[in-house]
Amino acid sequence: MSRLEIRDVSKRYGDVQALRDVSLAVDRGVLGLLGPNGAGKSTLMRIVATLARPTQGRVIWEGRPLSEDPDRLRSVLGYLPQAFGVYPKLTAREFLRYLAAAKGLAADDRIDELLSLVNLHEAADRRLETFSGGMRQRVGVAQALLNDPELLIADEIGTALDVTIHDQIMKLLERLIEERDLSVLMITHNLGVAREVSDRVYVMYAGRTIESAPTETLFELPKHPYTQGLIASIPRLTGDEMAEGIDGVIPQYIDPPPGCRFAPRCPYAHERCTGGKPPRYATEDGSSVACYLHDPDTDRFETPTLAETRTALAGTDDVLDGTPAMEGDS
Repeated sequence: MSRLEIRDVSKRYGDVQALRDVSLAVDRGVLGLLGPNGAGKSTLMRIVATLARPTQGRVIWEGRPLSEDPDRLRSVLGYLPQAFGVYPKLTAREFLRYLAAAKGLAADDRIDELLSLVNLHEAADRRLETFSGGMRQRVGVAQALLNDPELLIADEIGTALDVTIHDQIMKLLERLIEERDLSVLMITHNLGVAREVSDRVYVMYAGRTIESAPTETLFELPKHPYTQGLIASIPRLTGDEMAEGIDGVIPQYIDPPPGCRFAPRCPYAHERCTGGKPPRYATEDGSSVACYLHDPDTDRFETPTLAETRTALAGTDDVLDGTPAMEGDS
């Protein structure tokens, strides 16, 4: 049994269906959630963090639906949002003490421990207005760990930081995961980050999960044409040209296409793709992919390789948005 399970979660805002039948499972270690701008990643994380309710579906923590005890996950959850605001006139120690009080925690000893953990013990009594972006991000990590969480949600951490500071934050997070046996749900649009720190990766597109796999399997043998297009966009050091990208744009949520939402952009789309939503097909290497090309009950279609998709995408007019990251940031 997984620690956290998301089962067939959908979320609708009026006429806009932001999520549709999303399922995933988080065990100990790091699960990476990849997706372009508007894929629904942050909406899903707000539901997991109990900041929003699903229109349908269930979120289950250690075998028990959160609807039965909505405060239960909050007690074991740490949330590190993409945009982390601080009160600039407070010192780091004062700021963490303020957040601890808001959460009902008596945490003076804990605050000292966390400031040391994120290498801010010498700056604990400096005002936050004097902190660099990387130092503020480390304060964000500390606040996410105030309640000694079992599950950490990290939403595009380090996006606005330079490469060196981003690397420091990622190394800090990796160390915390190992030392504290955390389960981490990491939202990212950066393929390099996903490959470096994730144990398993889910790919989202237009409000759905379209592929999941162990990390190395996803990068070595991606199966969904969209995932293949993303991997094909990573620059190679062989001197070969990389694929030009995926033609078209992500569909509107008010009136999305029937069937597979990637079909209008897919070089392999056929009549079945537009008729109904593809189910998830499990493969022998531990992957799951929502694409009719992987239907084991039909021999009408050949499963494309990454090399074939690279060739199919070559010569298109539009460059894949955000190379080597993804199509955007949500």
